[in-house]
Amino acid sequence: MVKGANFLEEKAQEENWKAFQTWLKANAKTLGPADNRGIIYGGQKIVGKVRPSGIIVGGAMKPNPMPMWKFIKGWNELYKQVHGKLRYETVEDVLKKMKPPRIKWTQGSSCGVIKVMTNMYDCANDLSSDKQQMLSKPNRKKVWPELSKVYVSNIKGQLEVMEGVLKDFRRLDESKIMIKDEIPVLLKNDDLDLDSKKEIKKLYDSYKQVYAKAMDVKKEIIVVHKKLKSEK
Repeated sequence: MVKGANFLEEKAQEENWKAFQTWLKANAKTLGPADNRGIIYGGQKIVGKVRPSGIIVGGAMKPNPMPMWKFIKGWNELYKQVHGKLRYETVEDVLKKMKPPRIKWTQGSSCGVIKVMTNMYDCANDLSSDKQQMLSKPNRKKVWPELSKVYVSNIKGQLEVMEGVLKDFRRLDESKIMIKDEIPVLLKNDDLDLDSKKEIKKLYDSYKQVYAKAMDVKKEIIVVHKKLKSEK
């Protein structure tokens, strides 16, 4: 059997995906923030509050809204200067303290050689990078959603929710990990305090059209698969 030119690259990508999956299972209970320091966020930072209708009230929109992650990072740094620790531990903060799995280069003469990385945050960025191509394209898109789902499943006590907007000032949609992946998992997290559970349920209900649409798509896929199977 003649093997394609990309055989070694694809083999290394498959091994990297297996290594990532193994790492996730091994850290299923440890990938999480300290008690009462969990936080989820999405979109761009604005002045005001977003209603379910998408209308922003209680403030004025900034011409160039700041990415929410950048706002949280700056706020956390100021808090640490005063209190000596982070107020919130984002999934990125947690990953920076964790050791990565053994991931291989997939391109050029280094293909198959272990790439040295210092923490899981750097590893996750490489695994999800289209430039690095450490994984197949479909699997690259799964890296941050998978990490985020494990992270929120381990949040205990108080949870901070930072809901921003899309770049065109529309409300967040299923393109954001917070909406598509994190909130559904948080609904099943019994370790949240009562106020956080109520907030997540309220947020989930406010995005019910997004989740209903996702369920309709899922049902359509199942129907197509059954039809194809019956035609074989």
